Amino acid sequence: MVTCPNCMGEGKIEGPRWQPPINWSTKTCPTCKGSGEVHNKYSQWDICPKCEGWGREPPLITSFRCSVCNGVGMVLPSRAS
Repeated sequence: MVTCPNCMGEGKIEGPRWQPPINWSTKTCPTCKGSGEVHNKYSQWDICPKCEGWGREPPLITSFRCSVCNGVGMVLPSRAS
């Protein structure tokens, strides 16, 4: 086995070049219930600190499993070329 030349042994890559590495979650923010605002301790409205006013859960940086080594980080010498 040799180090995978596609992911350099990491087993993951940031994803295809045409796809951004940020994957927005479609779940409603549990803190503000989707409104983007929350009551502060003075009973005034503030921008939700969890979703920053978007109303849905914050973006997650995702890594994609390397398609050459299937996430293992190593390949047979014949696949390394």
